[in-house]
Amino acid sequence: MESRSSGGLTLAVLAAFHDARWVIAFALVVFGAALAVPQMRGDSLVYAAVSKNLVQSGDPMHLTLNDEPYLDAPPLFFWITATAMSVVGTGPVGAKLGALIVSVGLCVLLYRGLRRIFDDRMVGMLAVFVFAATYGVYRNTTQPTMESLVALCAFASLMCFWRWLDTARLYWIVGWGLLAGLGVLAKGLVGVLPLVAGLVYL
Repeated sequence: MESRSSGGLTLAVLAAFHDARWVIAFALVVFGAALAVPQMRGDSLVYAAVSKNLVQSGDPMHLTLNDEPYLDAPPLFFWITATAMSVVGTGPVGAKLGALIVSVGLCVLLYRGLRRIFDDRMVGMLAVFVFAATYGVYRNTTQPTMESLVALCAFASLMCFWRWLDTARLYWIVGWGLLAGLGVLAKGLVGVLPLVAGLVYL
């Protein structure tokens, strides 16, 4: 019985990715182009340096910059970037790869969520296009910054809340809280906004 349920879940995930294949391709082209540009600026340089230090130290619980503790941001984004760096190297590609994966995931979730809400595939695709065409979004998703990650956590949390309202199943409300918690690990107290929004709605 357990193997059947896990097999059904696997098929559902594969079907979701197949449905979003054009969104994935679009997001990879739009945001992946930044991998060919080695330049980084502003906070991106700091985030890349902190992530590189994580790879070199092998201690995920201590963020450092210039041999000093780095306490200006929560660790989740640095963990993701350090994981990407450990796979492809600590250069610009490794520094940007984690942000690229998060940005593609955000586009897929945006597409799937709005398609479900409006029951219209074209609405979901249009939402991704408008999202990717916004200058502020493009700027923050082509550099290793954490805005895409906190947006992904917040939107996923709100989608879980919406699904809980629709189905009243416990695991959706648990997902609402857990994903908001990941948002806190990504950007601090901003991550609790989905919880605040849900409580205000209730």
